[in-house]
Amino acid sequence: MQTPRIITTTVLLMILISGAHAETEDPIRFVIPSFKPYTYQENYELKGIGVDKVTDVMKVMRQTFTLKLVPNYGRALKDLTKNSADGFFLASENPERNQVAVFSGPLMINRWSWFFIRESPTSTRNKHFKTKTKIGTFLHANTHKWLIKNNYSQIKPVLKTELLPEMLLYGRVQGVFIAEMVFHNAVKKNNMELIQFRQEDEISKPFGIYISNSYLKDHPDFMDKLNTAIALVNAR
Repeated sequence: MQTPRIITTTVLLMILISGAHAETEDPIRFVIPSFKPYTYQENYELKGIGVDKVTDVMKVMRQTFTLKLVPNYGRALKDLTKNSADGFFLASENPERNQVAVFSGPLMINRWSWFFIRESPTSTRNKHFKTKTKIGTFLHANTHKWLIKNNYSQIKPVLKTELLPEMLLYGRVQGVFIAEMVFHNAVKKNNMELIQFRQEDEISKPFGIYISNSYLKDHPDFMDKLNTAIALVNAR
């Protein structure tokens, strides 16, 4: 099944919120990974659950911002390190990211889950699961890093999450480890049914925003304002 072409390097969206009353003159520069349904591009428009949520937060802060789509979380972190971006979202926390940025309060909870063909005997409880099972996940996502950290041997990362259900159905992997909503969306995108798959939940992680250390050095009050705004949006 052919998936829509995604332009990952040239799309730039500028969003100005209450410009005359903005807290700062310069917009904060966010990069977002192509990670549907949280952050993605459709018909040259950047959208998703994460985009909507962060837009609400920025409105509360009266903060201008820009969005740029990048292929994955590895590229997002690289842009922060190179100081070509000030933050990225939606993200879960890990030590590598904490070296260059500060993690916000949670915008939502992200459930990491295992997915298998419904009739498959594959089980995470099998003593050979870590070493013998081919596992699909999204390149450079925290699920990918978690698999590496926990010594899974047969990791098959992909560039597009939409490929993961097909990889399971055609036997290229025996399991998938990914954010629950991401896999559900990929199933829908491929005109499949969730009943074809079996799900085992592994762990739940807060999903938030990373703001670079260099940006916070110049804007020392930003993180407090951001977390206050997140709390207000979540309380609605």
